[in-house]
Amino acid sequence: MPRLTSSMKNRENPQVETPEEYYKIVLFIPFLYELLADLESRFDEASISVYDLDVVLPNIIEKKDIFNDKTKIENKILNVVNQFGDVVSNYLNVSHDIFEKRISGELTFCHEYWLNEKQLPVTHIDALKRCDYDCFPEINILLNILVTLPATTASAERNFSSLRRIKTWMRTRISEDRLNGLALLHAHRDITINSEDVIDVFAKSNRRLDFVI
Repeated sequence: MPRLTSSMKNRENPQVETPEEYYKIVLFIPFLYELLADLESRFDEASISVYDLDVVLPNIIEKKDIFNDKTKIENKILNVVNQFGDVVSNYLNVSHDIFEKRISGELTFCHEYWLNEKQLPVTHIDALKRCDYDCFPEINILLNILVTLPATTASAERNFSSLRRIKTWMRTRISEDRLNGLALLHAHRDITINSEDVIDVFAKSNRRLDFVI
């Protein structure tokens, strides 16, 4: 139990009977209030509305309740136009009104296009790769914006976690270029590497002895 004095200036001094009640009042309840306030400030309405960009994703057509509800789709499109209309219109050299008229029809056409596909893209990056700029210019730009949002993917977090496995205590003197290369290899495992090109680069580097196969 905490010491109870007549005047307490540096910390709270609730008059309680048990240690559980004391730490509940002094620590647990303030922690909950701080946590709720942090969540409200971090995920406020303005921040959450940014993720209405998911309306351009192909997997939106699998969500039947959203796809069939035209009101939700229209609200998402309107929010996207209000937030990113100036960026897209400036990039395409068109007016804001023209972009607002074109985006709704382009999204409808894009959804009908994806309905004919057997396999939809899984990630935002896959959707961007399979979205032709010539056919869907507005959606392509919006997908580029969506990919740059930090909370849309956990790839960055996984890359930071991989540093614990890459930079071990036996690699404390590893150079920055080598560390970046190993991190990129770990992150982009789907990219095939030609071993001949690696050998050529290794052979052309400055070495004391000639590299001969």
